[in-house]
Amino acid sequence: MIDWMSDVRFEDSFAVEGGNFRVAGNVSGKIKRILKGIGVNDNIIRRVAIVTYEAEINIVSYARKGEIRISVTPDQVEVQAVDEGPGIEDIELAM
Repeated sequence: MIDWMSDVRFEDSFAVEGGNFRVAGNVSGKIKRILKGIGVNDNIIRRVAIVTYEAEINIVSYARKGEIRISVTPDQVEVQAVDEGPGIEDIELAM
């Protein structure tokens, strides 16, 4: 396991197919394994796994397709979920 404060840099993106519940969760599992492999703290991995799983399920459930992007530096793990879907009609109501 590497020291988290070292100069770790990692970026990747993962396609998510809308409507395909058979593979829902695969992307978040891949991201979890990658983070373990590069030595990210278990508490951070747990939080990222929850976030990426929820984002992936939302894409599968509501969008035609999407992508989950991850960027890891010594200071942070950034996750972006981008999709091609209908959008939320009434954001205030959704909140």
